[in-house]
Amino acid sequence: MDDNIEMEMIINYLLELQDIDSRLRDMEWSRNFLPENLEEKKKEIEEAEKELSEEEERLLLSKKDYDIVSMNLEGAQEKLKKHNEELYNVRTNREYDAVQMEIARTKEVIAELEETAIELMEKIEQSEKNVEQLRERAKQVKETNEKQIEELERSLSNINERIREIEKERELLTRRIPRSYLSTYNRIRRGVPDAVVPVRKRACGGCFNSLPPQVIQEIKRGDKLITCERCGRILYWAPGESDKK
Repeated sequence: MDDNIEMEMIINYLLELQDIDSRLRDMEWSRNFLPENLEEKKKEIEEAEKELSEEEERLLLSKKDYDIVSMNLEGAQEKLKKHNEELYNVRTNREYDAVQMEIARTKEVIAELEETAIELMEKIEQSEKNVEQLRERAKQVKETNEKQIEELERSLSNINERIREIEKERELLTRRIPRSYLSTYNRIRRGVPDAVVPVRKRACGGCFNSLPPQVIQEIKRGDKLITCERCGRILYWAPGESDKK
């Protein structure tokens, strides 16, 4: 086989391999990104449900506090009623003054309990509104995110299958490339994503380093693999594009 034809074929194989590797790189990036996105969507559901649960717990505690205050208020009111009845049975001014003091203290307790009860009622009403809003929000987040999670999981499964197919395609192609050229390509690719680039405006299409006329002539002949002295990329001549000055 003519050296020029053979080298042209190898360059074409390497360009095809580079395209495969580019697709694999993009898919592997998506495969790495999708699990993070999945976890983010699941976390959003958990956080919405946690926020709802915490507000429900606050509501429950407020109701318990209100029940305790109501019970204490009822007891204080019964105590006040008892003290008022005692006024009819006192025999001395001293006893009368003592009962009046008890009535005054009990009224203070009742006033404090009533104020606390009002505050708790307001707190309960606000908390009930919050629970209603958070419950609706949690429902919406769950419905929306579960659909997205399903789509992401399906996409991840499809990407994994597609990666396996492309890897098989790559393996078949690499069998057609001589080992020395494949080794050079793989070595360059570890440092840069585009290991094979055309000459552009008489310069390397990767690092834009100007190429000596002699090197350009060697690339044009196409009878051996030429790499850029600066970046190490494999260079090839693309008629039309490489002729531009």
